[in-house]
Amino acid sequence: MPNAPDQARRASRNARDRSRQRIDPNHVHDMAFDHARWLREQGEFETSRRILERVSAERKALHGDDAYLTQVALSQLGRTLRCMEEYERALTLHENVLASRRRVYGDAHEYTLNSTGLLVETLVLAGRTDAARELLEVAAQREPVAWKEHLPELLRSLESAEARNLLILHESAGERSDFLGQGF
Repeated sequence: MPNAPDQARRASRNARDRSRQRIDPNHVHDMAFDHARWLREQGEFETSRRILERVSAERKALHGDDAYLTQVALSQLGRTLRCMEEYERALTLHENVLASRRRVYGDAHEYTLNSTGLLVETLVLAGRTDAARELLEVAAQREPVAWKEHLPELLRSLESAEARNLLILHESAGERSDFLGQGF
């Protein structure tokens, strides 16, 4: 006959196993994702990075490389890396997200445009304004209607050191800048 501690451990393990079966992994990821974004806004970049790396890997395993949820997590990880001034790693993530979104959604989709904007911002932060200008010009050629009203202003703002300084100020506070205008 099992003793009381063994029965208690078995009951606890059974309860834990049942609760894990009821929790949707996407819900757990959403909570962790929201927590990581909040941490980034509070300046806790390292903790935010660790959480977003885990969530990105788990979403990738669950949904695949090109899935919307995977791309959102990778994009947010890129933003956190920008805050940490890890620009090369952030650039790689944003380039991969943009390539994925172009494949899945095409050049004119809102997600693709947003990813283009994040990559341009990251290029500016990394001091690569020529590459940012080139990316904007290529994007405008691929999808002229989406970029028509924003392109001249964006190209002008790339000339300004003030634009880069504003981006750095916003990033250091964990905020999204208005550098690329509303919707981008």
